[in-house]
Amino acid sequence: MNPRQIARNLLTILGACLLLSACQTNQPASTAASASSGHLTIHRAANLGTGLIIWIDGGSKVTLRPGDTFNTDLAPGQHTINVIPSPNEVGQAASKVTLTVEAGKTYSFTAGRTGDNVALTRDS
Repeated sequence: MNPRQIARNLLTILGACLLLSACQTNQPASTAASASSGHLTIHRAANLGTGLIIWIDGGSKVTLRPGDTFNTDLAPGQHTINVIPSPNEVGQAASKVTLTVEAGKTYSFTAGRTGDNVALTRDS
């Protein structure tokens, strides 16, 4: 390989690394609630294995990998937050928490393993 090809290959690899690092799911996000909504943060404990699936009010599912944190704004009112491990090797039912959201407030939970089950625990 000549020096030009080596330089071009290195630049291609560098560009791919930069693109992938910009696509991480755990990039810093605003954790402050707006005046018209509440804010939800779910931290993922390290003892959960490969993945954690989260869905709210039966909506779209999000999978958190080790080290990821989930952040979203929620409209005021009652919401059901569901979590389940992935893969779900023991057929565990989803752990559910009902949350009544108030505008301007932030709610923080940690998803972790309790025995053979996954549970959402409200952070203090």
